[in-house]
Formats: sequence, C-alpha cells, structure tokens
Amino acid sequence: MASRSDLLWGSWRTLWFLLVAAVFFHAVWVRFSLPQWPLLTADSPSYLAPALSGRMADIGPRTFPYPLFCWSLLALAGDWRALAVGQHLL
Repeated sequence: MASRSDLLWGSWRTLWFLLVAAVFFHAVWVRFSLPQWPLLTADSPSYLAPALSGRMADIGPRTFPYPLFCWSLLALAGDWRALAVGQHLL
C-alpha cells in the first residue's frame, strides 16, 4: 500500500508535468501566431542560392544538407513561410 507521502509526491510530479506542458504549448501557440516570414541575415544568400537554383554543386563553403532541406521545403510548399515553419520544427 502506498504511503501518504508517496501519493503526495506523485500528485506534485503530475502537477509539475502539466505546468511544464502548458508553458511549452503556450510558447508554441505564441510563436506560430506571429507572422511566418523568414528572416534574412548576411549569410542567407549562401544557403538560399543553391536551394533556389536547384544546383547543389554550387554551394561554396556550405555542406549540402541545409540547402537541400530549404529546396525540399520550397518545392513541397511553394511558399517562403514554409522555411520559417520548417526551421522552427528542427
């Protein structure tokens, strides 16, 4: 039979888990309620140029997985906002 302290500790653990889950889902809700336009930085052309041209041989100092990921998202969704969503899901 479980003691009173075991039952109390189990309920606190459940409450803590539910609180962390609520904070996490609220953060996801807030982030995806913002506009989904991708932000460009100084190194964005070196990632996006191979994705836009479809030629992964011209990536320069970059490795091919991320430009391939960008190209796949753009090919599947056909929208720039898919890049922002895909980056957040990584």
